[in-house]
Amino acid sequence: MSAAGSPYAEKYLGRVGHSGSVRPGRDLLDELLRLHVASIPFENVDSFAPADGRLGVSLEPATLADKMLGAVDGGPRRGGYCFEHAALLRMVLPSYGFEARTACGRVYVDPNHAPTAKTHNVTVVRLGDRELLADPGFGGMTPTASLDLDPTGQAQATPHGNYRVLPMAAAGVDLAAAPDLDVMVQAEVDGEDGKRWINLCGLDLGPVVPQDIVALNWYIATSPVSPFVRGFAAALAPGHERITVANNVTRTRRGSEVTKRELRTADDLDSGLRVVGVEVDPAAIARVRERLRTV
Repeated sequence: MSAAGSPYAEKYLGRVGHSGSVRPGRDLLDELLRLHVASIPFENVDSFAPADGRLGVSLEPATLADKMLGAVDGGPRRGGYCFEHAALLRMVLPSYGFEARTACGRVYVDPNHAPTAKTHNVTVVRLGDRELLADPGFGGMTPTASLDLDPTGQAQATPHGNYRVLPMAAAGVDLAAAPDLDVMVQAEVDGEDGKRWINLCGLDLGPVVPQDIVALNWYIATSPVSPFVRGFAAALAPGHERITVANNVTRTRRGSEVTKRELRTADDLDSGLRVVGVEVDPAAIARVRERLRTV
């Protein structure tokens, strides 16, 4: 195992449990994403129930590494939301030989509230003449392998189901409502009449000004109308499972089988979060429970 460049490159490999070679290529990228979503959770404790008021969520490298990689040094297991996951990948992927940049998108999961503001942050990796989406921060529906961003509409398999990338014009949405978007990412899900495709996120693949990331991250972490201030979520995808927490309910999906558990007590919430890879102190558990009473 070898990684150079970022001071956090070796620690990231330890956090996700990668002990093989780090030759840049799609196989390595997919392996890192598979391990990432199985070990570093999606979670928004810090925006939903902050310890020190609405101070926002830091993307400063040392702070981010301490939070998301600190388990390597014996600290608590923590994760983050999309801006944190994307920033972490940008910190470490160049050390493994990848050309990586950031991009933003608008979420379309709920058609009644789509398109959202441009508040989803992803990483785009260039391999030769192809660009690939690396997005471990989409919560319970995150693609668990890279996706080719060439909008052919062909199904692309991941360990947790099929995805595809379409031109926006083929996604069945109002193009005038978001004329800045280039492609739509869709997921294949089980419906009453069999498999169907649903829209996840429309991506703007153009350049991003770094200060826009700062502003968007501040909004998503602090605005009273932000979904990550108004609601609580966590997700992890170990093996072929998906484990999610939505407010005070946790669900584990294994294929088509789903088990559900309500988190009624502080102990329930603590154990439910630990299952999804989130370790926080009793004060944070109390803050989350207090906020959940108002949701």
